[in-house]
Amino acid sequence: MVALAVGLALAVVWELGEWAGHTYLDPAIFVSYDDTIGDLAAGGAGAAVAGAWLFWCFRHEVLAHAYVLNGIA
Repeated sequence: MVALAVGLALAVVWELGEWAGHTYLDPAIFVSYDDTIGDLAAGGAGAAVAGAWLFWCFRHEVLAHAYVLNGIA
């Protein structure tokens, strides 16, 4: 859940940067509602996958240490 929250927060910061670039630097920077929603969805999906992967790695690492400590492995 933390990875998802951090990923979505970073996606929002990215969108704020796109908006600022469009508003203050170059109006040709593409910012639309569809682009924003797509970027946020991609950021959320990527963060969810990363969080699941980290959870899987952590769980297997903890189990591996537990097996070694208990003499199972």
